[in-house]
Amino acid sequence: MQLWRFFVAMLTITWMFAGIPTIVAARSLMSPEMAAGIALNSVIGESDERIGDAAPALDAFEPDVAYNPVTNQYLVVYVRPRAGGGTNEFEIYGQFVDAATGELVAPTAADAELAGTAFRISRNGNDLASDPFDAYSPAVSYSARDNVFLVAWTADNTNPLIDCNNPGAGRAGYRAGGAYEIYVQVVAADGELLIRDECGNPSDDRISEINVLFYRNNFENRNPDWDALSPAVAYNSQNGEFLICWSDDRANGFLSQSFAEQGGEFEIRCQRFSLDPHPNRRFIGQIGANDFLISRAGFNTGAAGYVRPDYDAVTPAIAYNSVDNQWFVVWSADNNASGVEDGEFEIYGQVLAADGVQAHLLPDIGANYRDDHRISQVGETNACANASCDAYRPAVAYNPDRNQYLVAWFGDETNGFEEVYVSLRQATGFGTSVSGQRVSFSSNGVDNRFKGLDVDVAYDAFNREWLVVWRGDPTVNDRFEIFGQRFNADTDGSVPLAQIGGGNFLIGSTPALGPAAFQANSSGLARPLPGGEAETAGSTTLNPVNWHRVAPRVIATETGRFMTVWAGYLNGVAADRQFEVFGRRLSFVPPTVQLITRSDGATETPLNDGALLNEPISELRITFAERLRNGAVATGYRLYAGTVATCSSPDPDLIGTVSVTDATTTIIPVTQPLPDGQYMLLACATLTSVGGIALGSDVAVSFTIDTTPPALDLPDSITAEATGPAGAVVTYSATAVDAV
Repeated sequence: MQLWRFFVAMLTITWMFAGIPTIVAARSLMSPEMAAGIALNSVIGESDERIGDAAPALDAFEPDVAYNPVTNQYLVVYVRPRAGGGTNEFEIYGQFVDAATGELVAPTAADAELAGTAFRISRNGNDLASDPFDAYSPAVSYSARDNVFLVAWTADNTNPLIDCNNPGAGRAGYRAGGAYEIYVQVVAADGELLIRDECGNPSDDRISEINVLFYRNNFENRNPDWDALSPAVAYNSQNGEFLICWSDDRANGFLSQSFAEQGGEFEIRCQRFSLDPHPNRRFIGQIGANDFLISRAGFNTGAAGYVRPDYDAVTPAIAYNSVDNQWFVVWSADNNASGVEDGEFEIYGQVLAADGVQAHLLPDIGANYRDDHRISQVGETNACANASCDAYRPAVAYNPDRNQYLVAWFGDETNGFEEVYVSLRQATGFGTSVSGQRVSFSSNGVDNRFKGLDVDVAYDAFNREWLVVWRGDPTVNDRFEIFGQRFNADTDGSVPLAQIGGGNFLIGSTPALGPAAFQANSSGLARPLPGGEAETAGSTTLNPVNWHRVAPRVIATETGRFMTVWAGYLNGVAADRQFEVFGRRLSFVPPTVQLITRSDGATETPLNDGALLNEPISELRITFAERLRNGAVATGYRLYAGTVATCSSPDPDLIGTVSVTDATTTIIPVTQPLPDGQYMLLACATLTSVGGIALGSDVAVSFTIDTTPPALDLPDSITAEATGPAGAVVTYSATAVDAV
């Protein structure tokens, strides 16, 4: 068997695996029908990989992640205090992570502003010693066409007026702290910030336009404190542009209240952002309709007791449909249509054309996607179809192979029993689809103190599967960890999604934040919420208007591998309140063999299939791309004399001992050194990674050892007279006998 047959379609990237911590609990992570199963999933790394470098002196939180296939790196963006600034001046930072090794990679851009290996992205406020302006809730997406990232966030920036001739004069602006808008920055693959101001310095590009122009003028330069929060961003690979959506409570002219009374009612708005070249700058920036409205929460004015600001649409998420060149935007809202009431949050969605035109104006779109299409039906079957049962903070991913979306959220089908759910949606709005399938099993309907919260989802084209991640506390109340569940994505949606690899599996082993840890404190995490709401355990856990704090985020590389990031305690002690960003790399492909070497006891040399060796061998070593769960089991390998052998061949073979160091298995033959002859070394398909993914097939290498010279039978010396200028032709016979 040739090695290349095993390597077809595999990426031979060095990924070091570590074991999944054993979950010992009196409570089950799985549904009863799965309780007997084993979760076979691969978590890479010795432990949670620390990504942020703010703690212990400062805090880092609210991460998001995107993948660059060109550099094989992830960009993780998160919130932390500005290096050199005050403890309460928060900015957006980025960190490159090598997808193969997990190593933190510093940017190579010449003017990158570093904090360790992380680099600053946002330029919020005045950069003074005491700066009241903050940036939060970053979201990131990658453009393969331009090899750049777009990072969006919310901030109460100053919109400073800059004097390029007198930079030391300070930066003046009209904004006041606490009024949040959406900003973006384009980040190159080397960390260079490509959006610049007129002085050539990195500059945040404001996307939303709430507290400016008409509003500012009508309020005589006073800030009305309307906010744009929770940005989401996705990339259109056909048009080379991004879509940014958010939730804001600006005054809207169609409301019935007087102008001075408007605000406080959140809707979803979006803006397209182009990467096409511009004559005067590298990017055009905002294109198309400005801050266009896509949600209609509370638009049913015929409702009894109608008070428009009581209805909100919040926390959007976006997926791009590459087959139809469309967007699908989802959000959580307490609409007053489709049978819901004030305070009863459900998940809604809207299909948009690439240019932002809404679905009700598109041809060939089913009735399911006309305006605010309701996706979740929380509590409908449990007599809890009211404000006591809700669906919050949706996530969405797209499957181009089936032209389907998977929408995920957390909610309480029964009052107080919060778990994670998913709904499979057909892109056209027609046909059957799975709706409200339960994913997490923290409470199992027994104890509502145990929850599944804060969900994200990604699609892997390599294995055609979905990965859903969330935080939950299924074993110890308020000890939240990061969990995952894989689902088969190659389905028409007529039946519930089939789980892959068993039930819910543990991803993170560093405690994430529990609800009690969300209370406002003096360590740098206190910040205002919409409407002046106090930041308490209840508001952060349940209030859908609030920003994500520890919600895990996941990205797929489309090679069977994922990266999940979240915020958690640095040392697991809640009282210390030191938050940091962590991540785990996951792999769901067979553990490939990277290298096979042989040693004579002094030197080590690669061993190739079919090699002829003239040196003795005392050791053979197989290095895998991951650590193996059963790597030290001798029966996982075979060493036979001859060239025809399989892992099913009967024992005994020629292996004396097997030992493992990290991902390398060392095989010591019985006889030292191996005698001359032909051999076959096999790594058997029964070998698995520490997460349980089996070797795809037997890996075999044949080689020949020939250290003994042949025995030659040569004629005696022959003397012949030349018969011409070229000499003479002499005929003789010679034979050789060789052991190999």
